[in-house]
Amino acid sequence: MVSQDIIILTKEEIQRKIEGLSEPGSSVLFYLAGSPASGGPLGRGAAVVELNPNYPGEKQKKYILYTANVEGTEPVGKGQKFLESDKAKDLASWIKNRHWKE
Repeated sequence: MVSQDIIILTKEEIQRKIEGLSEPGSSVLFYLAGSPASGGPLGRGAAVVELNPNYPGEKQKKYILYTANVEGTEPVGKGQKFLESDKAKDLASWIKNRHWKE
């Protein structure tokens, strides 16, 4: 069952939240309705986007996206590394395609 309290964000809002990460290692979470993870208010876990603490090291991307299982409303651990990108827009697109209510 989907909680009515979950606000579904636009792609632009998701992108702004990702771009707003300012401290290396800081992260933002988005609940998902379609991903390899499970649980949470939308049923399919969460995407956790982290500002890579090793960026701008050699061959390092700026952002790392993890998919995490969720119990209740909290992710279970950091999750599994899924994507890396220098472009918040690309990650926002992937998240938006899986961030919706049924």
